[in-house]
Amino acid sequence: MSQKRKNITLLIILLLLSATTVLVYISGGKAHRIDVDERLFALGENTVITTVHIQGPDVNNHFEYVGQTWTVNDKFEMDVSMRDVLFAVLSKVEIRRPVPREISDSVSSMLKSRGIKVSIQNGQELIREFLVGGDSQKTSTYFMSTVDDVPYIMVIPGYQSYIAGIFEVKENDWRNRFILSVNWTNLQTVQIDYLKDPSRNFKLQYTDDFFKIEGQPELDSARVLDYIEELSLIQVNKFLEENEIKKYDSLASTSPLIRISIESIGNNYNLEFFPLLTDDRYQLARLNNTSLVLFNLTGLNPVFKKAEDFIKEDQ
Repeated sequence: MSQKRKNITLLIILLLLSATTVLVYISGGKAHRIDVDERLFALGENTVITTVHIQGPDVNNHFEYVGQTWTVNDKFEMDVSMRDVLFAVLSKVEIRRPVPREISDSVSSMLKSRGIKVSIQNGQELIREFLVGGDSQKTSTYFMSTVDDVPYIMVIPGYQSYIAGIFEVKENDWRNRFILSVNWTNLQTVQIDYLKDPSRNFKLQYTDDFFKIEGQPELDSARVLDYIEELSLIQVNKFLEENEIKKYDSLASTSPLIRISIESIGNNYNLEFFPLLTDDRYQLARLNNTSLVLFNLTGLNPVFKKAEDFIKEDQ
């Protein structure tokens, strides 16, 4: 056989193989295709919701829109960034494909026994309700409606992320991290007590038409207002669960070094700061005599002032 005839034969075989592959792909695709809305679980662009309830073996969080604010378990204001992440997931999540048949039954059983139930409402109207779970490596997320046994693998287009993780977050991590709702119009007093050196103590108090410190000359208004703004921007790095980190539990049993007491119209706050641990980048504090919280050290630098820091330089 000449080389020319060999080339023609090989070309014909290649074309036949290509055609066969296309036919198998098309017929196979039709045989396994399941007609399902990829946005079956997602919220529509104009969907109005007032309540989200997330309940599972290790979580029980109730979010509700009350008076212009989302609340957490009727106790705390919701963290804005966490709220935005949750709503982004609920609006963008899509079905990638049904769970493969060979593991569908086991995934369905897992979701029924250990899954997290997510219920979304507008008033009394139930908008969505489904079960959420993930694989053991926390790489795939499964959703399944509470009215059938068909689990799906879920994705957010353009992102490689473990979607189920947002539903596994504990109560404290949903809390608003900006803990002091103060500004110059509602602030009454700020008292800082240096418990190891009382000579540094001072009280910034609103009197007549501006703030004063007893025993000090006229204060620099710009410095005072800058300080009040710094207080309003104090942000907790983490709210600690009871017995969550042993070293901080031990530290909290010691005496605090600094106490900041704040009175504002409608709210009072108390922060007690404990000594720094060696090579630790977090500062432990107790908020309102109850919650243990961690602050990033750099965020606290502007807060620990002395009375002299507010005095006008020309005095």
